[in-house]
Amino acid sequence: MKCVKKDKDIRRVNDNRAAKLVSDGYTYCPKHTWKETLEKAYEEDVVLASKNVNKNKKSKGKKSANAEAKKAVKETEMADAVPVPVGS
Repeated sequence: MKCVKKDKDIRRVNDNRAAKLVSDGYTYCPKHTWKETLEKAYEEDVVLASKNVNKNKKSKGKKSANAEAKKAVKETEMADAVPVPVGS
């Protein structure tokens, strides 16, 4: 697996796909750069989800709102998940 970057678009792809993307203008980048973008996106999703939960429900306390926000983020992650084939 390789990480490639073009402007703000950072992707983690297999070696063959990375070679094709590099020929299309992408450059290789360190894995930690890819991880940082994932962490930032996750934090933004948690903040947005907590705001949506707080709008829709009465305040049950900080812990309950955070739990609801995390649950909402997990549900969206599961909906966006790509099935991985098992075995070759």
